[in-house]
Amino acid sequence: AAAGAAAEVRTALARPAAAAPALRLPARTEPIEEARLYARTSGTVLERRVDLGDEVASGALLARIAAPEVDQALASARASVEQARARERLAQLTLERNRPLVDQNFVSPTRLDDLAAALDVARADTAAAAAEVRRLEALQGFQAVRAPFAGTIIERSVERGDRVIRWQGGRRPPQ
Repeated sequence: AAAGAAAEVRTALARPAAAAPALRLPARTEPIEEARLYARTSGTVLERRVDLGDEVASGALLARIAAPEVDQALASARASVEQARARERLAQLTLERNRPLVDQNFVSPTRLDDLAAALDVARADTAAAAAEVRRLEALQGFQAVRAPFAGTIIERSVERGDRVIRWQGGRRPPQ
């Protein structure tokens, strides 16, 4: 070709390419993690916050269960703690008032021992009542059903207003 001659360039009109046939292979997908959640307290489903296909974060609130029996028992247990504390204060005051009377022989040492034991019993009653409050608070916490890990809701078996029964554990949950 000569130095001054134009070079020939070939062009083509752009258009969509023909679709390749779809490649179909037999397969099965399974989640890496899967959890079936069961009620840890008995009550009525107050609200269901998620639906099929919803993405949830770990710890997200999925549903709330209304359990008025637990709420009432917790209120009663808190009142019992206050009663036990009052009995403990009374036992402490009684012991303190009687301690100087032993030296004056107005109260026997045995009576003072009884009062000290009564104070120990009152302290134990207070501790037991406080433990019951903590147990009921934990049970009340089960009224909130939370996601154990992040994922997608693929199944649900409760609706608002459904009665749920506490699952006690074991190999198979109730159907």
